[in-house]
Amino acid sequence: MIARMQRVSRLAVLGLLLIAAAPAMSRTWTVEKDGSGDFTVIQDAVDAASSGDVIEIGPGRFDDYQTVLGGNCWFDVHVILPDGMSLAFVGAGNESTIIGPDDPDSHTNNTYGIGGGCDIGLVVRGLKFENCNYFSIGFTTGSLDIEDCHFLFSGSPTADTIGIRGRFTEGRISGCQFDGFYQAVAILSSPGDIEIADCVVENSVGGVYAWSPGLGSVSVRDCEFRCQINGIGFLDGTSGTIERCRLENCGLELTATAEVTVANCEVIRDDGGPALDLNNHDPVTIVDNVFQSNGRVIYLASYGLGTITNNHILRTGNDYWIYCTYHPSFQQDIDLSGNWWGTTDVEEIAAGIWDCQDDDHAYHCVIFEPIADPPVSVEIHSWSEVKSLFRGSGE
Repeated sequence: MIARMQRVSRLAVLGLLLIAAAPAMSRTWTVEKDGSGDFTVIQDAVDAASSGDVIEIGPGRFDDYQTVLGGNCWFDVHVILPDGMSLAFVGAGNESTIIGPDDPDSHTNNTYGIGGGCDIGLVVRGLKFENCNYFSIGFTTGSLDIEDCHFLFSGSPTADTIGIRGRFTEGRISGCQFDGFYQAVAILSSPGDIEIADCVVENSVGGVYAWSPGLGSVSVRDCEFRCQINGIGFLDGTSGTIERCRLENCGLELTATAEVTVANCEVIRDDGGPALDLNNHDPVTIVDNVFQSNGRVIYLASYGLGTITNNHILRTGNDYWIYCTYHPSFQQDIDLSGNWWGTTDVEEIAAGIWDCQDDDHAYHCVIFEPIADPPVSVEIHSWSEVKSLFRGSGE
């Protein structure tokens, strides 16, 4: 079901991968369940391959695995990449070529789809990763380029059930669907730039989380999130941009980030949770967005707020538009002028903001005038429209 909006032919993909592997000559290995390829097991192809090779995988479920000891834990790993290995995996379609078991409870050990150690180079196209209860893709360090893949966990996720996790020298995740995870993508202290684009995350606890202090930039754009807590979390020194994303019944969290820009996004909640949780030290730029909730719309606990203007800040219940959290000794003004609140009633807006006017120990004194005129134009597709853009590549 999820696929690239503009399909690139398999041959073209392979050509690009071969060019990228130059000047060394690369080889293409085939894996077919019916025995018509070079191998019937993906790991056998990996063991025969050299860095820079391409592994083409035909249709079917590939649930072979090896059990390995990592630290004090045993892991069942479907595909293991050795340190320093760069490989491309090209499937027959993200509903046709499946790595992982059909039963989410079939493994008692933590289970990887593709796992590896250090200096991994990974390219993946047109695969489905199913019911890996640990990481569908995870390695210690390296680069990745993932496109047109479906990540699914149909059981009850634990805190370790993550779609993609690692420290990346560079990375791109595009046109992918994540369904049923605790976190769809976890980016840890990555030195390179990471781009996540045109992805859909649903039925998951959390979406994209990044912890990258003082290192590379993270870009999340044109994505849809339907999660239980936060769709996007930039934390602990992460810098980057969040653009043209839609979050439904899940929030946006910016905590202790470096410089971040959020623009042309919609965060819409009717589950009582906050649309935006801002607890930041460095300046952020938040413009041309819609933040809406039937609970408290925005939590503020921040020192260096930067620019927050030309947004819709809308409450559909009776809770606060803005709630400034407690601090025993610090207080500052915050400029929230130039935003639209769904009303021009100044007294109503003031009563809907909890700040230093209500508690001497609140972090901020909010300045909300002048008020912007509606509307803020946010070019976001509806959830059904976005899903309709994707066609199953396995069909």
